[in-house]
Amino acid sequence: MVNDLAPEITCNADTTEKTDADKDYATIEFDDPVATDACGTPTIEITYSPAVPTGATTENASGQYPMGKTIVTYTATDNIGQTTSCSFTVTVSDEQIPTITAPDDIVVDKYDDVPEPFTTLDEFIENGGRVSDNSKLDTNSFYYKETISDENCPKIYTRVYFIKDDSGNEANDTMLVIMNDTVK
Repeated sequence: MVNDLAPEITCNADTTEKTDADKDYATIEFDDPVATDACGTPTIEITYSPAVPTGATTENASGQYPMGKTIVTYTATDNIGQTTSCSFTVTVSDEQIPTITAPDDIVVDKYDDVPEPFTTLDEFIENGGRVSDNSKLDTNSFYYKETISDENCPKIYTRVYFIKDDSGNEANDTMLVIMNDTVK
């Protein structure tokens, strides 16, 4: 009998997952691939592009997949070297918003003591603000919006500070500056 049939192998469907909480990857479990052949059991090799996820091997695709797209290819080889391959794409997206904590609210007695808003992320952090993200912050996205109450006593400056991560997720937090105008 001549084996002129290549082995058969079935891939998983394309899959999209969100990152694990506070991580820049998604932990994904896959069943071991199964291949069949007319003459014996084929060997299976798994390859990845652009890189092998942490924990994944050439025999099992389960692992920690980084944000973005990873192409997983299963290749079955029979006992005479005939091969069949199939591929699927694993897409990991970052949907976790960053965290931002504004400096503590402050109370001042006169207009001259009202501090200027923080216009840079460095200035924000130097004055007690905090930011973090599960992946990478877009430090150039930092900005603020300010509204000032119509009342004179107290006059409240509401400053909302914003930051985004590299995936475009945005967070904000508010700092109040309360001017009591108690100094004559």
